[in-house]
Amino acid sequence: MTTNEKLAALRRYMKEAGVNAYLVPSSDPHMSEYLPEHWKVRAYLSGFDGSAGTLVVTEEKSALWTDGSYFIQAGRQLYGSEIQLLRLDVEGTPGVETFLRDNLPDGGRIGVEYMTLATATAKNLDDENGEKGLRTLDLPLPADLWPDRPPVPKTEIWALAPDQTGKSAWEQIDALRGNLADQGCDAMMVCRLDDLAWLTNLRGADVATTPVSLGTCGWNPQGRFCLRTWSACPRKFVPIWKGKALRWRGTTKSFPLWLVCRKSLPACWIEKEAITLCARLWKGTKTFSSWRAQLRSS
Repeated sequence: MTTNEKLAALRRYMKEAGVNAYLVPSSDPHMSEYLPEHWKVRAYLSGFDGSAGTLVVTEEKSALWTDGSYFIQAGRQLYGSEIQLLRLDVEGTPGVETFLRDNLPDGGRIGVEYMTLATATAKNLDDENGEKGLRTLDLPLPADLWPDRPPVPKTEIWALAPDQTGKSAWEQIDALRGNLADQGCDAMMVCRLDDLAWLTNLRGADVATTPVSLGTCGWNPQGRFCLRTWSACPRKFVPIWKGKALRWRGTTKSFPLWLVCRKSLPACWIEKEAITLCARLWKGTKTFSSWRAQLRSS
């Protein structure tokens, strides 16, 4: 299909879902800069495959924002399509939020896959009680709009030894627990892939440009550490973690929610159900977001 044909199919899906616009950021559930092929939805729909860009499709318009490093490439790759190129940091260019407010009706609904949307962006877009009354809705791209979409990568993970990293994973985790305790925090969740790799000393090949494995980790007030990854647990990996309080999750099923503690977490974590669950499990739990700067700089 051509770009315009893909957008026409997307608009039919938008109409069926009852949304007035569809937002496609350049992101994955871990807010990564470099994406696995599975999460390159914006590139598939628009034809622009640069690493930075945001696509918005309304009932009558479509626009793509990118920065100065991609102005020429985007202009060439969008040529012949209906998508308007909006150049970031150029005078007169409206931001994504401004564009949506200017082009959507009062009470408009914005479809977006929450797993790829940062909570900070979601909070800025949601204006249900404001002048426009806009609201985002979780609306993943259906399979029939990208029939040959690459699967989520599941490469084998491996662990670095303490003599390669300077500290064992458990030393780093214990240090972080102590740091959180000093801040009055009870639990934490980590979803950034570089944070996960640093904290656990685990590496993978799920992203072509970086040695990381897709996953998340965290622990609850009872001290149980939980690591969740898309990959299966290789046999040779088990002895490294033997005897530790590890709960392995090698499937794509959901896992316990601990804490929403970073603005870079995907917006699905700020759903009312998630917040209610967190509150029910750990009443009085405090958030903490500066651990990375304090520990990783030491």
